[in-house]
Amino acid sequence: MYQRIIFYIAFSLQMFVYEAFAQEKITVTGAFQARNLVIDKDDSLQIFVKVFFNPSFQEINEESIKKRFKIFYRVKEDYDNPNWQLNSAEISWATTKILVDRYGFAWSFTIPKSRVSPTGLLIIDLMDNEESRKHQILFNLTFAKTKIREDFAVFAENSSFPLLSGFLEEEKSFQLRNLTQQSTNFYVTRFRDDYEAALLPMNLSKPKQKANLEVDTVFQVRSNQAIKLPKGLYLIRQDTAAFYGIGLRIEPAAYPNYTQKEQLISSLAYIAQQAEIEKIQKSEDIKSAVDYFWLNLYRGEALKAKEVVKKYYERVRKANYRYATFKEGWKTDMGMIFIIFGEPDEVQTEKNNQKWIYKGNEGYANDKGKRFTRLVFTFSRRPNQFFEDYYTLLRYIEYENIWETMIGAIRKGTAF
Repeated sequence: MYQRIIFYIAFSLQMFVYEAFAQEKITVTGAFQARNLVIDKDDSLQIFVKVFFNPSFQEINEESIKKRFKIFYRVKEDYDNPNWQLNSAEISWATTKILVDRYGFAWSFTIPKSRVSPTGLLIIDLMDNEESRKHQILFNLTFAKTKIREDFAVFAENSSFPLLSGFLEEEKSFQLRNLTQQSTNFYVTRFRDDYEAALLPMNLSKPKQKANLEVDTVFQVRSNQAIKLPKGLYLIRQDTAAFYGIGLRIEPAAYPNYTQKEQLISSLAYIAQQAEIEKIQKSEDIKSAVDYFWLNLYRGEALKAKEVVKKYYERVRKANYRYATFKEGWKTDMGMIFIIFGEPDEVQTEKNNQKWIYKGNEGYANDKGKRFTRLVFTFSRRPNQFFEDYYTLLRYIEYENIWETMIGAIRKGTAF
């Protein structure tokens, strides 16, 4: 009898998984955000994942992570292809190395390649024993090599884990490596272009686009050899005529923190009026002008200003780390929404878009600007020549009132 019940439960779970995968639209939901990198291993793929800490999941050590989470993966061959199959397994912490830093924790594992589809989807289930819930993360997979960044990656020197953050500090050396230690030449192109902050959520104008980025220099490097580069935006390719490459930003040593005066000003773009920014820029003492901007917002309440400044630039720092691509993280659409609205309560991911859901306030007693009961921002995946997972916000004029209310709450010091 017990065996029959156990069999029925197992069969039901299997059918549930089958039905979920058989749907035309696959959606996963969780409270965690993550970045990933996939490197080809000929007959398999090596998956590298980093999960970011959030307010309910603060910095902890490796043993705490192993105790708190069980992690499973499922592979779905692209649902556009009717010939699909399912691979799934638990990731064993006993044989998996975990890397922990102030931003989150990372690990890697290997999955078999599909033999019937060039692309697929990877779903990671994080079973949270502490919160008694399941968090899911979804990533796109490519089973057939078509781009150099599916074979080679940037590794910080003496590291066995590739760079997931999109940037490296300028005093650090790195290597271009694949998993077979293949030796080959690469062309590195450095661009002069800088990028503006993201357009506001209700701004329906198309962002300015250049037909061609302005090239600063082009030079050769070789894989498996130490490389050190000055600050800038780089595209690494095996052929200068190729469109796709490996994108990399080299940033000052303090990044993702902002300490320079110009950086402190520029990252006010979402909350300061243009006249206020111009006044700061014209000041002979920019540092004092920035301090005065914050003090003036809070009517000279120094402790209040200090508290909000710390929290605001903490969000800028996290945005710089999490969302850095061909531009600094705070300038991206995701970075902008994160800085103003903070950590989303839920993240829903589909094959080519991601939704951030904010639950807001049930009442207005605590005026933190969240005068809504449910707010959704949808980001569309837009692979480009630098990075595979770059997302742009779907903008709507209806965001205007909510945005202005949030900015008002930040400027009053009640939003954090």
